[in-house]
Amino acid sequence: MKEKIFNFVFKNWHWKLLALVAACLFWYAYVNIQDPVTSETINGIKVKVLNYDEFLAKGNNVEFEDQTLDFNNLTLNVTVRGRSSLLANLVEQKDRAFNVWIDLYELAEDDDRLSIHYDFAPNFRAAYGNVQFVALYNQSYYTVKVDENVSKTIPLEYQIVGSPAEGYTYIENDSSTMLTPTEITITGAQSDLDEVESAQIMVSVEGLKANVALSEPIMYYDAEGSRIYLSSTVSTSADAATLYVPIYQVKTIPFEVRVNGETQEGYVYQRDAVLSSDSVVVYGQESDLKEIESIPLPIDLTQYSGAATEVFNIDDVLSSLYPNGEVRYYSGSKSVRVSFTVAEILEQEVSVPTSQIVVHGLPEGWTLSFPNDSLTFAVRGTQAQLTALEAQMELVKVTVDASGPTAGNQELTATIALPKGPGAVLVNETVPITVELAEQPAEESRPPKE
Repeated sequence: MKEKIFNFVFKNWHWKLLALVAACLFWYAYVNIQDPVTSETINGIKVKVLNYDEFLAKGNNVEFEDQTLDFNNLTLNVTVRGRSSLLANLVEQKDRAFNVWIDLYELAEDDDRLSIHYDFAPNFRAAYGNVQFVALYNQSYYTVKVDENVSKTIPLEYQIVGSPAEGYTYIENDSSTMLTPTEITITGAQSDLDEVESAQIMVSVEGLKANVALSEPIMYYDAEGSRIYLSSTVSTSADAATLYVPIYQVKTIPFEVRVNGETQEGYVYQRDAVLSSDSVVVYGQESDLKEIESIPLPIDLTQYSGAATEVFNIDDVLSSLYPNGEVRYYSGSKSVRVSFTVAEILEQEVSVPTSQIVVHGLPEGWTLSFPNDSLTFAVRGTQAQLTALEAQMELVKVTVDASGPTAGNQELTATIALPKGPGAVLVNETVPITVELAEQPAEESRPPKE
């Protein structure tokens, strides 16, 4: 039996060996034709970044020397070699099959390179054991720059744009405008912070009629005023700020001259005040302006005589009336001038012709004549009043009561009434006047003519 087996195996063994080799060659050729070994570059394989948050938390900032790379979205291309069937499956399963990573804790003080580690994920190592890594994007490491994080505090500014509704306004640099917060702290690499010069929010008050608090995102600018977009590695103490903007009503209010005190003896206020401006435009909260009809300008008559002028500073007037700043100057003249007269009272003698005197009560048969051509009496008033009276002397009324006469020269009483227009007054309403009275003789009876 053994001899038969031995003869079967070894008889013509060289032919049998040749046949086996030929079969293997034919199988190898078949496999390589149907599933050849090839190379494939697989793009966009995600690179895991280990210990990134921990690295930053220690006060360090890291960035790639190649500014186009991003730690949060890092990928590379891998070239592998193997059977085409395996590579086809590997392309479909790349997000799970590959395990490519860098570890920030591998950085050394004198080394700015991060080695790229690669392998298949544990669950795929058996399936792709015959697949070889050929190249990792022609590199084996990333070059990075590490900066120690620093902090910088900058003041926060604001800009108001737009116009409130008609009849309303906001005031630039108003002390009641409040910004929260007033400064921002930014933390990051020194190189990222150096160019940041200022921070600002922009709010719109277009069409507003009431106070408003607006929250807007914070924007950053360089020294030239160009906007800067902060790196993702820079942290800020706040992303937005709130601005409280008072919206005020605007109102035109007239002035009102208010005199007080008594004039000096021998003087009188002429009530002739003239203002250089009739009104002023003010602003304040609508509730505060609602009841204001005029702005008083007080004048103390005890201080003046003759032609006088007093100048009022509008800010001072409003501050005295509204010490808490409820109403403030908005536009118009910053001052108003009030011109007026506190005139001296003069006494002067004037005369009217006796032909202007009206006689009452003269009995029938008596005659009255005036020895003088005019009657003189005293009046009192300002120079303007006296001048006006002189132009209207023909309107002065003088009456004499001549009842109960006695013949000869007599002294009667003349009653005087001045016209009201000029404003002058009499020193005495009656004055004595000399007259001559005479009784006419009765006509004698004449005999009839023959």
